[in-house]
Amino acid sequence: MDTRKYYIAMARNLTDGRTVKTQDLDGHKESNKQFAEFAAADLAKKMNKRSRDKWIGFVQLHPRTSRK
Repeated sequence: MDTRKYYIAMARNLTDGRTVKTQDLDGHKESNKQFAEFAAADLAKKMNKRSRDKWIGFVQLHPRTSRK
C-alpha cells in the first residue's frame, strides 16, 4: 500500500462552517504544499465572489492509498 501523503485545497465558510474542496478530474493528487495553498486561496476567492459570506482557503493533508 502506498503511504505517501497529498494535499487537498479547501475553503471554509466563516459564517456557517460549510467546507468545499477542489477535485482534479484526471485524478492528480497534489504533493506540493505551496501549489495546494495557492489553489485553496483561489478557491476561497471564487467562493467569496459567489456568496455574501466570507470564505478562507486552507489545505488538508491526506494519506494516499492504492486501490486493488
